[in-house]
Amino acid sequence: MNTFLENLGIAPQRLTEVSYGEKSPVRTTTDQTAARINRRVEFKIQPAA
Repeated sequence: MNTFLENLGIAPQRLTEVSYGEKSPVRTTTDQTAARINRRVEFKIQPAA
């Protein structure tokens, strides 16, 4: 994801990447809908200096 955003012109020092995986699910149930919701990418872009 970082590479994609960098290719759009966002400076690498503005990007932070953290993987949560199964440690931080949005939904804790085990049905397929919850599994689909938990497959996600979250990112933050820091303000330009």
